[in-house]
Formats: sequence, C-alpha cells, structure tokens
Amino acid sequence: MLNITKPTIHDVAREAGVSTATVSRVLNHKDNVSEHVEARVLEAAKRLSYRIPGPVFPQRTGTHLVAVVAPSLSNPFYNDILDGIQSVLDNNDYNMVIIQSKSKGNFRASTLDFFRQDIFDGLITLEYADNMKNLYAAVNPSLPVVQCCEYDENLPYPYVGIDDYQAAYNAVSLLYHTGRRRIAFLNSTRRSMYGRKRENGYRDALLHYSLTLDESLIYHLTTINFDVALSVAYRLLTDAGRPDAIFAVSDIYAIAVTRAAHDLGLRIPEDVAVMGFDNISMAAMNEPPLTTVNMPRYDIGSTSAASLIRLINQHSALSQGVILAADVVVRSST
Repeated sequence: MLNITKPTIHDVAREAGVSTATVSRVLNHKDNVSEHVEARVLEAAKRLSYRIPGPVFPQRTGTHLVAVVAPSLSNPFYNDILDGIQSVLDNNDYNMVIIQSKSKGNFRASTLDFFRQDIFDGLITLEYADNMKNLYAAVNPSLPVVQCCEYDENLPYPYVGIDDYQAAYNAVSLLYHTGRRRIAFLNSTRRSMYGRKRENGYRDALLHYSLTLDESLIYHLTTINFDVALSVAYRLLTDAGRPDAIFAVSDIYAIAVTRAAHDLGLRIPEDVAVMGFDNISMAAMNEPPLTTVNMPRYDIGSTSAASLIRLINQHSALSQGVILAADVVVRSST
C-alpha cells in the first residue's frame, strides 16, 4: 500500500531555510515579514505542494467599510486629508480602514485578496496612479473608487485635487516679483503626477519671465525625507553658482533648506528665499515662518469622501474631476 505523507509546516520551513514561526507569519498573512522572505516561503510551499490556507476575512455584519490607501503615514501631509475623509465618513456611518501602500505598489497578496472579496463599500486612493495598477486589477469593477490628490485623468474614476501646474507657476511668479532670478527647484520623483505638473509649471514660469533654465538647479528626490533634502540643500547652498531662491514641492524639503541655510550662516530671505508647498502646520512654526502653497488638504479629503458616498449610493460623483484652489501663503522666508 502506497503511503503518501502530506508536507508539514516544518517541511516548508526546512525547504525555505527559515523558522516555523516565520512560515506561520507568512501563511497567516501577517505584515511583519519582508517581501523577500515571503517569496521564499511561498515558493517552498509550492515546490512541496503544501496547501496554503486562504486569509480569514471579516464577515459582513452590516458594518460599512471604506478603504483608504495612503503611501506613507509618517508624512504629516496626509493627516488633514485623512481627517477630512473621516469626518464625512463618520457623518454617514462608514468606518475607515487605512492601508499603507508599499513601495511602487507592491501590495501583499493578502491585501489584494481583501479587495477581491465583498469587504469594502468603496475605495479612496492617495497613492501614485502608476503604483495602483495591481490593486486596480484586483478591484471588483463595480466597487466605487475616488482618486484623491494623485490621479490619472484617463482612469474611469473621479478625482479630487488641485491645479499643481498653476500652483507651481504662481509660486515661481511670486519669487520673480520679489527680485529673484536664479531659482532652484527641489522636486519629488516625476513618477508622481504632482511632480510632473509642478515641474512643468516651474519650467514654464522661468520661460515666461525669460529666466535661464539651469538643469543643475533641478533636483529629484525619491522620497519625502528631511535628511535627504538637507543633504541636497547643503550642496545647493555651497555651490559656486548658489541660487538666490529655492522652491521646494514639499514643506519638509523647504524646512530642510532653511536648516541648511542657518547652519551655513546664510540669511533668509536676504541671501536666499525659500518657498515650500503644502502649508503643513510646521511651516508656520518654522524659523523663519515659511512661505508656501496652501494645499486645502482637509477639503480635498472631505470632498473625496463626499464624492465616494454619492457613488456608493448609486448616484453620480460630485464631478469626474474636482479641482480646488491652492493659494500662496506669504510669510517671512520670501
């Protein structure tokens, strides 16, 4: 009689070269495992024909859930947006589930499985549209979706944001009218919609005012990180062709510039003017207080949630595209 022994979790651990506890975390869809280790365990299980249990999903008990996908919860930019979303959802008896997306949209298989089930009533995305492809592919086509801040006009989902191009153009115009002629640009990645549009606004404003476009004054940072921006700011401010103004697409970047200028003994705005973007609470508390583009973050969040509620109730969205005003708040750094 042929005796076939089913593989065990210990066999999978031995095959993958990890502990049984690690295998258990992977198979139970826990998030405290690296993608590399997760892939090794899943490949080992596949080679051994080990049956992987599916994730346990919460049962629908009348609770209304909206998923909100955000790139990073450590960035204070998102706080007011989430507050705006939650305010509207609370008033309509919906609960918010925040999902922090991983680098380049590499969502865990267990996260994608949640969206394949009848768990959520709707979805609000704050992630780069390019990074959402895997998640959009997993989403039931009938699930109401609203793009918030970051959006792709070619996708079949309504969006809420600002005119990033015009906001950047206006920021450079203000710097020009305060006498600045050599304006550096501290940008995020051009993979983001806002990165592309704000850079286009910056470039076109220089062209309009017949200012020299010096590519050496344009920097692209891959993450919103103070220390990374500080390093770039030191480089800009110690260069022989030092700019007389720096426009940054994030207040975090701009605050790093003011720190570098202070460390180097430069006066703001006399030696170098500094312009930020977002108007987070730290902008007003900075020394000197930071001139910045005001992102109406709470309104962006609340408008996105209101549009989603309309979609859930099988009405049309507020509009396919809602663009809110983003004015420049002038303070002492310019």
